[in-house]
Amino acid sequence: MLSTVGYFHTRGETPRHFKFDNSGQYLLVANQDSDNISIFNFNTSTGEIKFTGNEYRTPSPNFICCCSLHDQDSVWEKENNDYSSQQGVHSFFLTSESDDLKHELAKAKDEIHRLKEEISLLKLKN
Repeated sequence: MLSTVGYFHTRGETPRHFKFDNSGQYLLVANQDSDNISIFNFNTSTGEIKFTGNEYRTPSPNFICCCSLHDQDSVWEKENNDYSSQQGVHSFFLTSESDDLKHELAKAKDEIHRLKEEISLLKLKN
């Protein structure tokens, strides 16, 4: 039987979309009019949520999609571990059937490849 656990503030204005991550442990909330996405811990036993303190600024979010990610550049990151850990350089492969997402991902991967080449050239110069 369902019962009310509580009422929780979304940490923003005009909550437009709610989404649990793939693990079911986090609730992501897109707050359209405050331009942020708020992240909450979700207790699967009690149904309670608690704000994690993580909030991401993004213009007028109105949809959240949780997709599986796979690291495609582990060899490059191992070779360039110092730089990637300091600068947070990571690239991922999105496992999705959407042609639009695949096209955008291909463009992003090309840009990442170009930037990696520039970084390598800069390292050689120094």
